[in-house]
Amino acid sequence: MRVSLIALCLILCPLFGQKGNNHHVASAATWIRYDGLVSGYEVLLHCTQKEPESSYFDTEIYLTKEGKTAFIQQTINFDNWEPWQLQGFTEQDTVVIRNTHVSQHIDWTNILYFEDMDFDGEEELVVCGYPRPNRPLAGEDYIDCEDFTIYRKTESGFCQIHNLVFDELSEGLCRTGFSFDTSQKTITLTGFLGDGGFEAETFYFKNGEPFKLTYSYLNHVGAKRYDYQFELPNEIDKYQLDREAIYKNK
Repeated sequence: MRVSLIALCLILCPLFGQKGNNHHVASAATWIRYDGLVSGYEVLLHCTQKEPESSYFDTEIYLTKEGKTAFIQQTINFDNWEPWQLQGFTEQDTVVIRNTHVSQHIDWTNILYFEDMDFDGEEELVVCGYPRPNRPLAGEDYIDCEDFTIYRKTESGFCQIHNLVFDELSEGLCRTGFSFDTSQKTITLTGFLGDGGFEAETFYFKNGEPFKLTYSYLNHVGAKRYDYQFELPNEIDKYQLDREAIYKNK
């Protein structure tokens, strides 16, 4: 009889339910299990505290479907992960949580979820590096400083997608907003700069890849505006140089 990795882990780690509600994370390691399937996957996480009193955990994520288990590893900040704080949990405990994800490209209320992030008709795995279940979602038109990593499903497992826009999402850069337009297949990143100016980057997607970028900059008094368009990936270097020139000559 074949036993899935998740089932084996749960046999070895008895279920004790939810414990604790303190703000500071203090346990060394524990297990988190989603109650029910997430887009058809059984999901189990093993979280190991990076150092005492730290809210950052090295997290092993196991996703099992049709008897096959995929594995990824990522650091997650559980500082605001109420009401399921990891205070007092041990290796013998399992925290059980529910999947509350609704159709939304950016969702910081769940540790992970599946969405079509690159408009190719296939769902990607999205892992939130700073989950906050108690903070209401703001909608597609306004998302601030977040940390999301996007993975594509492959025959061998899940592989992180690297491109200009997804790398900015995964690095958790401060932005005023991320706007997704499904009909136009675009993602727009907006943000205020240290000089009081405002910038907007709109990425156009085709076949799951960004192929064009428009960049706009407006200085703090609205006296200067720069608008550029770049073909990707051929003009990435040119985009970086022009962006630096804007800052130098603002």
